[in-house]
Amino acid sequence: MDQNQYSLILAGALLSITVNPLLFRLINPLEKWLQRFPSVWKLFDRHGLSMTTWLDEEISGHVVIVGYGRVGRHIANLLSLLEIPNLVVDSDAERVQELDRRGMPVLFGDASNSEVIKHVGLAHARALIVAGPDEATSALVVASARDLAPDLPIIARATTEDGITQLANL
Repeated sequence: MDQNQYSLILAGALLSITVNPLLFRLINPLEKWLQRFPSVWKLFDRHGLSMTTWLDEEISGHVVIVGYGRVGRHIANLLSLLEIPNLVVDSDAERVQELDRRGMPVLFGDASNSEVIKHVGLAHARALIVAGPDEATSALVVASARDLAPDLPIIARATTEDGITQLANL
């Protein structure tokens, strides 16, 4: 590689590093602007999920269920039978699409990310149920939830004695 090729690669990398944060800041405003034009938005909407409709409304008195696996599904079904509103957070796109088709409030994302858990209305929730099997992830979700809503009742799944102790101490 000669000096000119090296300089071009270096210039490209520097330009990319400089422009990247600016472009990321434009994603949400550009997405909201494009959503005003449904025919154009359909061309760009790759995930095809309309899960943000409930975010515009004030949600309260609900139970937040993190994880819609075997345990989360049973809990959601039980809450539905009891006519208790619930909101599911899951990072599996197929599960989220299934719930969205059924009209259930759902949020696609990893709840261990504190930015995701901020959008589930914990301040107005009845309870939080962390149904995932991974204790480390459950600990992150519980810690974030405690920061946002210290008095919220939290039920978290644990599979070991150490996990029970760790989650109880959060």
